[in-house]
Amino acid sequence: MFTERELVYLRDHTLGRLASAGADGRPHVVPVRFRLSEKATSLEIGARDLPVRGQRRVYKDNATENPHLAIVVDDYTEEGTPRGLLIRGTARLHDTGGEHVVRGGGPKWLELTPSSVSSWGIDSAGYAPAVRRPF
Repeated sequence: MFTERELVYLRDHTLGRLASAGADGRPHVVPVRFRLSEKATSLEIGARDLPVRGQRRVYKDNATENPHLAIVVDDYTEEGTPRGLLIRGTARLHDTGGEHVVRGGGPKWLELTPSSVSSWGIDSAGYAPAVRRPF
C-alpha cells in the first residue's frame, strides 16, 4: 500500500517516465501521463496515440512481451530538494478506454499493479536514501 503522503503526491502529479524492456532485454523509457486508480491500488497510464514516437513500442510490443515495468514520478521542492517515487510492477494492457485515463489520450492504456515502491523526500528528509518496500 502507498503511504498517505505518497497518495497525496501521486494525486498531485500526472507526469512520469515509464521504463520497459522488450523480449530482447533492450530498455526503453518514455514520458507518460498517469493517474492513481480509484482504489489507489494501481496506476493507470495513458499517452497520446502517436504510434511512431514510442508509445507503440511500450504498449504493443514491450508490455505484451515483458509486462514488468517501472515508472518514476519525481520533482524538486521549492527549496530544491529532490523527491519522488519509483514504482515497479506488472502491467496489463487495455485496448480501449484510454481516452478517459488522461485528457487527449489514445485508446490504449496500461494498468500498472505495483510490486515494490521506493520513495525519497516524501516520507523522509530531503536527500535521505530511498526507502524500498514490497507493495
